[in-house]
Amino acid sequence: KVVSYLLKHGVKAIPIDTISLFVLKRKHVFKAFLEPIVNALNNDLVPVLYGNVVFDVAEGFSILSGDTIAPCLASKLGFENLFYAIDVDGVYKRYPPRSDDDLLEVLDLAMLNRIVHKAKVGVEKIDVTGGMANKLIEIAKWIKGKKVKVILFNALKKNHVYMVLTGKDISRKTIVKV
Repeated sequence: KVVSYLLKHGVKAIPIDTISLFVLKRKHVFKAFLEPIVNALNNDLVPVLYGNVVFDVAEGFSILSGDTIAPCLASKLGFENLFYAIDVDGVYKRYPPRSDDDLLEVLDLAMLNRIVHKAKVGVEKIDVTGGMANKLIEIAKWIKGKKVKVILFNALKKNHVYMVLTGKDISRKTIVKV
């Protein structure tokens, strides 16, 4: 559906199957075959990847989350910005969030590391890829020692994806930067 939607709106998107790009070892990226992604980008195509079951040399198969794929690609391809389109406005003080929780609008690495443990509680029970906890863990690993920026925003709100991708500001989001 994502690729169809993008094509319908003039984005030259191409799906690339995750299992053909990554091999894990004990649930961590062991090998990444990125030539198809680079070729797509060089041909002005937008590669669309997604979390899926992939080969794991130690365990047979494991789940590779899009939350792990994104910073892996960003690191290997030299990106400075990473956007997480999620179903809430950003990162909250508690997980699962409550309606009265305040949105954390800006996080640095120290603050991010402090809230990772809180985010782990209860999330894995409803999301096999680790939910918000895994996003935050992967973000913390990626930004350490780099001058990069991550934006987590609610993709369900009208025009938010377009606005973020075109550099326009949205009112509610979390920015993680070093």
